[in-house]
Amino acid sequence: MGLDVTFRGLEPSKRLRERAEEKFSKVTRHLTEPIEAHLVCLKEKHRLRAELTVHSAGDVLKVREEGDDMFASIDGSMNRLARAAKRLRERRISRGRGPLTVTDGFTIPDPD
Repeated sequence: MGLDVTFRGLEPSKRLRERAEEKFSKVTRHLTEPIEAHLVCLKEKHRLRAELTVHSAGDVLKVREEGDDMFASIDGSMNRLARAAKRLRERRISRGRGPLTVTDGFTIPDPD
């Protein structure tokens, strides 16, 4: 699990990075390993935007939240990501595929 945080147009902040990592760790329980995530915090004129792209076991989830406060934008993007991840997991289960699991590539022979 990795979360890369990039700041564009604003100063890098340890508090913002820690907040994003804290929120993302709660969202990862809905995702399947391996997880790679990239958060871009950017400022354009008076708007602050958080864009999050997550690669999880072959699925790509992208969310974007915009507002006047970067902390609120990060929280909103993490909430959207959690809803999208839950929806993806429920869709996979309802279609009879079950939750996606990662195996080592070994097959266990049937005991005959």
